[in-house]
Amino acid sequence: MFVSRECWISSWGVLAIVPLLGCAPKVDIARLPDQTPTFRAANSFIHCVEGANSLCVKSGRALVGWDALFLLVWLSDGSPVSIVGALQPQLNAHSNPRVVERRFVEEIERYAAVLRGAECDAVAERPLGGLIDEVSRDAVARLQRLGLWQRGMVEAVTLLTAEAHRDLEDGALVRLDCKSDPYRVHVAAIESDGFYEIIGMTTLLPEKLGDLRPSSEVVQDRLQSRSLGLAGAAGMIAENTIDPWLTFPVEEL
Repeated sequence: MFVSRECWISSWGVLAIVPLLGCAPKVDIARLPDQTPTFRAANSFIHCVEGANSLCVKSGRALVGWDALFLLVWLSDGSPVSIVGALQPQLNAHSNPRVVERRFVEEIERYAAVLRGAECDAVAERPLGGLIDEVSRDAVARLQRLGLWQRGMVEAVTLLTAEAHRDLEDGALVRLDCKSDPYRVHVAAIESDGFYEIIGMTTLLPEKLGDLRPSSEVVQDRLQSRSLGLAGAAGMIAENTIDPWLTFPVEEL
């Protein structure tokens, strides 16, 4: 059978290519974890803190919005005595972006050591926009109940609520559960230039905001935590110290 020169060259070309294809190295394609972008951002932030401490904090206006939300949480659930005595200094600090950033840095530095062995993982999230309104309403109701709802307080709550909405409206509050102290971490994630970044962190949120009630063992462990600065304190708060049948709210004690 006659084979043209062109076909003969073409056949040899195919035979030469086949062995090369068979020896091609296997390529593993890296894939992102099957999680929401906010979960990935939260987990990445905690991993960053484990290795680089406060170098993971980025400067930005959004830090002010988180600080505003945290102050509203304090007004809705904090000690009345501390509110009366410390509100003005807290508002003065809040008005300085450098002080706000330093607060976040100090919080990260305080927890970096314990986070390294805590094995934290993102498990839940909720929109920050709705949370801001909920916290603001709780703060107003409580301040009215305590007789503190006066002109200056009205202006403070209104401005704090507006700042929180401005910076956090489309963000999410992500909860991470940990196997050891601090057991639970909440971080605020917002979108910036197509990426999510973390602009706030806390380990303490009121139960009425959806946080889970810790067990008595966890409470005792946290009270002795070096991250809270209570490791060397004398006298821990024992369970059932306050009689549940007292006829007045504990906040008035």
